[in-house]
Amino acid sequence: FLSGHLSSQREVHGLSLQTQNRKNHTLLRPNMHDFIKLEGVFQGDPLLVLVNWYTFAPGELLEHPQVQSRMLLWSVHGRGQVWVNGEQHFLEADDYLLLPWRHRVKYQADSLEPFRVGGIHLIPHQASGETLIYSAAHRTDDALAQLNSRQDALWPGLEGLILGSMRDSPRLRWLCGYLIEWASSVPPLEQTRRALARMLIEELQQSRLNRTLGQIRIP
Repeated sequence: FLSGHLSSQREVHGLSLQTQNRKNHTLLRPNMHDFIKLEGVFQGDPLLVLVNWYTFAPGELLEHPQVQSRMLLWSVHGRGQVWVNGEQHFLEADDYLLLPWRHRVKYQADSLEPFRVGGIHLIPHQASGETLIYSAAHRTDDALAQLNSRQDALWPGLEGLILGSMRDSPRLRWLCGYLIEWASSVPPLEQTRRALARMLIEELQQSRLNRTLGQIRIP
């Protein structure tokens, strides 16, 4: 920074920020070492297990009592409502939800403009050396729900239920579409699916970080 200006640090969602005060405005710059630390910071060995497109009929209602995954769900077009663990959310084109581990979910499409959605299911930690099944349990009595090799893991900045918009991150929209098309058309390849799961987590973290930086206002 130029000499003669007051600089300070702030913490925003775990990110150290340098601020520089001038007469009429304040500059905000993230420290580059924080971006380096953020990239790829998450626990576990994730695996991409299930993807799909689904076009709802007008007013269609679907419900799953317990889904053992962290699912990225977004509306490609149209609109509808999604209840996650009893909490209601309205989705329109490009809105997305990152659902928590072992979530209860209910969908209801709009009666006039039913949504078409994309879904990507990740297992936050899938132990290596196990026989892999590329699916996700949707009920408590599903055999996959009993596997100790599948566990939740910490993804900093992505804890709990996350709401966002693909409009804020065209790169995320492109990646999600690519993942569904790729995983729907090629044989299961464990190491590739693990690499793509990590890429998606990192892209979600970056999207959240960009949104946070864009919303910061310093008085």
